[in-house]
Amino acid sequence: MTTPTSVPRSAPDFSLHREPAAADTGDHDSKAEGMNMSGAKKAIVQVIPSAAQTPTAEVLFWSEEAGKYISAQTALSFPGPGAGTPFTFTVDCNNQFIFVKITGITLVCKVMVAADELRA
Repeated sequence: MTTPTSVPRSAPDFSLHREPAAADTGDHDSKAEGMNMSGAKKAIVQVIPSAAQTPTAEVLFWSEEAGKYISAQTALSFPGPGAGTPFTFTVDCNNQFIFVKITGITLVCKVMVAADELRA
C-alpha cells in the first residue's frame, strides 16, 4: 500500500491586508498601512474583486528616508485577468514592509497576503 505524498511544509496562511472601496490615489505615508514581511523572502498576494471590476495591483515598499511607500525601480504592477476574476502573484519582498496599491475599482476589493518564509 502506498502513502500519499505531502509537501514538507504547510500551505501559505493568508491574512487580510486591506479592503479598499475605491481606487488608491496619492501617497501612502503611514507605515502602519502596510504589511510587515519581516522573515519573508517572498510575498504571495491574492486580489479578490467584488462585482465586475478589473483591478490592477502594484506592490510598494516602505522607505524610512522618504517617509512613505515607494515603487520599485521597475514597477511591480499586476493587472487583473478579467472583470470580477480573482488573481494571485508572488513578489520578492526581502524582509520589507509592503503596501499593495489597488487601482481600477469603485467597489470593495479584498487584498490578502501570505509570507513565503526564509529558510535557514
